[in-house]
Parts: sequence; C-alpha cells; structure tokens
Amino acid sequence: MKLRSVLALCIIVLACLLGDSHAFAAGKRVALVIGNANYGEVSPLENPRNDADGVAAALRRLGFEVHQTVDASRASMLNTLAAFTSAMKNADAALLYYSGHGVQLDDENFMLPVDFRLKSELSVRYDAIPVSTIVRDMEGSARVAIVILDACRDNPFADQLQRTLGQTRSVRTGRGLVPIKLLGSGAIIAFAAAAGRTASDGTGKNSPYTSALLAEIEQPGVEVGLVFRRIAGRVVKSTDGGQRPELLVRLTTEFYLKPKPETVAVEKLKSDLVAAVPSKPVPKPTAQPAPASRAREGQEQGGTVRTEDVRFRASQWGYYSALRPTPTTMPNAPWQPPQRRSVAETEPNNTWTKANSIQSSDVLNLAIHPRYDKDRFRFAVGSGGELQVNAGRVPSGIDLSIRLLDANGQPVGAPLLSPRPGGVLTGSFQVKEPGQYGLEVADHSNNAQSPDIIGINLRFVPQADLYESNDTIGTAAHIPQDWSAKLNILPRYDRDWYRLSVASAGQLAFQITNVPDSLNIALRVLDGDQKVIKNWSLGPRKGGDTIGAADLPRPGTYYVEIADSGDTAATIKPFNAKLAFTASPDKLEPNDARGSA
Repeated sequence: MKLRSVLALCIIVLACLLGDSHAFAAGKRVALVIGNANYGEVSPLENPRNDADGVAAALRRLGFEVHQTVDASRASMLNTLAAFTSAMKNADAALLYYSGHGVQLDDENFMLPVDFRLKSELSVRYDAIPVSTIVRDMEGSARVAIVILDACRDNPFADQLQRTLGQTRSVRTGRGLVPIKLLGSGAIIAFAAAAGRTASDGTGKNSPYTSALLAEIEQPGVEVGLVFRRIAGRVVKSTDGGQRPELLVRLTTEFYLKPKPETVAVEKLKSDLVAAVPSKPVPKPTAQPAPASRAREGQEQGGTVRTEDVRFRASQWGYYSALRPTPTTMPNAPWQPPQRRSVAETEPNNTWTKANSIQSSDVLNLAIHPRYDKDRFRFAVGSGGELQVNAGRVPSGIDLSIRLLDANGQPVGAPLLSPRPGGVLTGSFQVKEPGQYGLEVADHSNNAQSPDIIGINLRFVPQADLYESNDTIGTAAHIPQDWSAKLNILPRYDRDWYRLSVASAGQLAFQITNVPDSLNIALRVLDGDQKVIKNWSLGPRKGGDTIGAADLPRPGTYYVEIADSGDTAATIKPFNAKLAFTASPDKLEPNDARGSA
C-alpha cells in the first residue's frame, strides 16, 4: 500500500476519533447586527448602540463576517440587509441580532427603523421590516440560523398602534413580540422576553439580555442551545424573575459558536498529514506478525497509541479514569423542619442587621406600626423546598406584603400580596437550596399602619431531591450505573445534572415516572466532552412518563441532564427517576479506531 493511501486512512481514523468536526468547525459565518436607539417620534433608548457595538465585536472575534448598522433609517436597514442576504449564501451559520423597538401585528413581528412614522396599520405593513421574511431567507441559505431579538422593550409605538386600531378592527396587536414559526430544522430564535411581555432597556451600559449574551457567547466548547439557556438563566437572576427570555430551538445537529481549542485544530492536522506525504512512492513493507498484546501496548505506556506520525489520545473519553474506582456523590441527609412555635416580633427589626431570628415553621405575631414599618426576620433551612405562608388576621387598612430575602437580605423574586387591604394572604415561596434566608413584612403601599397583631403561619416542606445543588454540569452529582431517586423541579428553571462512569460500551436505560401533572420531564445524555449523544427525550404529555435508552458508544464519563421541557413549571411534588446501565457483550471495545484495533 502506498504511503499516501496509508495517510489518507489516518485522516479518516482521526476524524472518527475526534468526532464530527463539522459540528465544531467555524466555516463561513455571516451576521447582521442592528441597533436602533434615536427614534424621531419617541424618546431615545439608552442601550441599543452599545448593545450592537458589543455584540458585533464579539461576533467578529468568533469569526463572523459582520454587517452592522446603527440608528438606521428604513433605506439603510434595507441596504445592509441586502448585503447580508447576499453574503450568507451557503454559509455554515447566519445570525441576526436586533436591538431597538419592534411591534407585533397579526402574529407578525416587525423591526422599526428610526425614521418610522406611525399613521395607521399600513405604516407598519409597508414601512417596518418584517422579521419572518429574514428568518425564511436565513433558513434557506445557511446550515444554522440564529435570530436574537432584544426588541421586546416597553414600546410607545405599540401603545399608539393599539389606540390607532381601536376596538373596531379584527387586526391583532399587543405588547412585546410573538413567537416565530420556523420552516426547517436548523434554527434558534431567542427573545429577550416571553411572548407578549416587555423587557427592560436596563440602567447600565447594556440591556439585561445583551449583558447576559456578552457574558456567555464566547464561552468555549458550549453547544449553542446551552449557551442561550444559560443566557436566559442569567437574565432571570439579574431581574429577580421580572424578565424571562423565551427560546425556540430547532436543531438536529450540534453547533458551537466557539469550539474547544483542540477541535479547532482538526482541519489543520488533516492538512499537515497530507502535506507530509512524499512525492515518491515507497516500497510495500513486509508484513510482520504482531504479539497479541500489541494493540494495548501504547495504553499500558500512558494511554497513547501511535499510528504513523500521529498520536491519538485513547483517554479522550475518560476511559482510563473510568477504570479507576470513583466515589459516588452521597445524597444529602433528609432534613426535617423544627417543631412549630409561636413567636412575637422584637423591635427594632426594620433592618437586615437587626432581623429577628425565627424558624421556618413558626407562627409570627407582629404589627405594622408605625407607618413605613418594615419587619424583617431571619431563618435557616437544611434543604431546598417550599415555604408556605398564610396570614388570616390582617387589619382592614393594611395591604399586606411578604417578601423572601436571600442570605444578604436582598429580595428573591416577587412578593406575596393580599388580594386587597385586609384580605387573607396565602401563598408560597420556592426555596432553591439549603442556607440562610429571610422575610420582609410590610404594608405594600407603605402608607398604612395598625397596632393590631397580624398572625402569619409558616410551614416549610422539604423537597424530596437529596442531590441539590446540582443545577450545572460542573456540579453534577456522581451516581452509580444503576441508580434511582426521587427528584423535584424546584424552583422554576431548575435543571438537575448527574455524572456516571462506565468501563465498557453499552446502553443506558432511563425511566421517569409518577410525574406531577404540571411537568413534562425532559432528559438528555452527553459524553465526557459535553457532546450530545442522546437529545431530549420527552413524555407524551404533561404528567406522562419519560422512558427511553441511550447508546453509550465507548467507555468513559457521561452526563445526564433532567429538566422540565418548557421551563414553565415547578412543584414540590416529586417524581421517580431510574437509570440502569447494561454493558455491551463485545468485550473487545473500544476498537473503533485503527490504533485500538
């Protein structure tokens, strides 16, 4: 066999070992970035120019050919759009980022140029830029289309449009933007806020959504779907749940905005192999018998198998670490709240440093007196769970507000409110994990007082999930190959990560049963390089069982992620999760590459 043929075979083997390099490779990438702030008819927006500049710079660092325009008139937007459309033909990725005002009309989203003048419904249809037309062009021209709309701001154009249309027309309009219908299977649509909701322009240099985008978009080795879920998580946290981005992912292959450094080198290594071929053929070597142990010889000397002049890391998938005993994560011990007590407030307790110490199952007795009084309490829990609150004796003038605080005395999410002054307050707070927390009790309008005692009953229900906190891949709980547990999705957007190691190829079966009616549990499996090998498996409906299996192609470390499929629900009610690994009967694995034959 000629050496050229041998090296060609090496290239094929290299591609097999390193996986689908096309999922990582930065091919032709084209982006359209628009930031509109200075509108002629309404007050200017603070951040779109900064947002567009920051995103454009990041995309250029990621290898995108960027077509950018700021404070663009309709003519300027169309000219830039035309250049973008021409450039994205046969692109590996096309990306649209828009920051500015947008409106929805008859289930269509429109981007507004800075010279837009709203006179009637026709002004939107003929003078604004429809998003769906651009999306269709992107889907038809590029392998992956990514659309980012930070255009859900509180919009005076939307209010004016509603007044213009009135109630006499069948035309549908509203605040925020509406979901976009996709035609293909290679697109991601990211909205800064949920459908029909508005987003904040922010008080800093960038909007809350774009700040999160810039923090995550250049993280190496993170699949693009996970990038945008992390962005959404940052926004929810930074806005205390006030802004909840919406994401539509319809991808059948993986895509990485910034691949890991070792995967970027695949193409260069292939070209180096070809360049190393001598111009003259070499004689065919005489076949030599090899000892039976030769295939494992390199492994015994440190996990390196040599084929010609190329060295492959057989330990890339964590094979050898999987053969060494690895301790599993012990679940947390179940925690039970203390016995109920009746506790009277001790003034002064109107600051976090002077907060009264209580327990999570106490009955609090307090008064909102004098005016502007805010009573603060501090407690600890040994588990995540649900803090249930009931206040039945509320003076008629008090519009009662109860807010959950974190360990630093900062608000966590929205407060619980009486339905009216003097009304019974009943509700609950979702507590993510063990730790220190607090409560702030006040009159919501901050202008009423009463010496009458208010009784507030607290009841903490611990969650059944004993593996929290494990909501990131870095905090994944290490579990055995055959494992079962009761889990919770709590709070909303909770994601549970688990890690297991196997010493051979095989199949991992999973069962999610007894699912609460509000949840549709999704599960996926990733390998040690965080590459998806089994994409999301869902139940047939909310409350349905999620059952399936994933083929684990080689020994090593694998990750399992479990979440609510829509990230729309959370509940203290648990469900059952079970994993079971069956080893492959092929005892010669791994031998799917020439070097490990």
